[in-house]
Amino acid sequence: MKEQKSIHYTFSYLILIFFIFSFIGWVWEVAFHIAIDGAFINRGVFYGPWLPIYGSGGIVMVLLAVKLKSHPLCLCGSIMAVSAVLEYITSVALERMTGNRWWDYSEYLFNFQGRVCLYGLLVFGIGGCLIIYRVMPGLEKKIEKIPVQIRRGICIALVILFFIDAMMVMKNPNQGAGISIAAMR
Repeated sequence: MKEQKSIHYTFSYLILIFFIFSFIGWVWEVAFHIAIDGAFINRGVFYGPWLPIYGSGGIVMVLLAVKLKSHPLCLCGSIMAVSAVLEYITSVALERMTGNRWWDYSEYLFNFQGRVCLYGLLVFGIGGCLIIYRVMPGLEKKIEKIPVQIRRGICIALVILFFIDAMMVMKNPNQGAGISIAAMR
């Protein structure tokens, strides 16, 4: 495998990666539900176009790739493991905070408490590798071209918007048909 120059992961770079992956995850889930349900559903607990679980997973995936990029199977397995942990912890935390269950994989084979399933983990592992090997090289070049001051300004604006959204979510999370499963008893 051809070695590429290593990018220096600054704090602003990682914040941008978080928001890019959060947005990509949101688009993925919205598009999926448009295809399945035939309707736009703003997926996730937040109101903005982001799903932080995808952003967090994206950061970890990019950092894993620093050491594992030359070992695709190890990278895929590591992405699957990280995805399992993130998805499980997020599911438990959201349920405890809101009393709602946000997803349930109980009908899938090889699921654990309906919170994670092998099928989903395979999608994340394979999709994550495709992103690392095909998308990230071009994305890294685009991010590097953004002047540092502009990059920092974009990060500050995104963090402020995210913080405002988080404050709204603490009072009234985005939920309902197609977003969360009926309130737990």
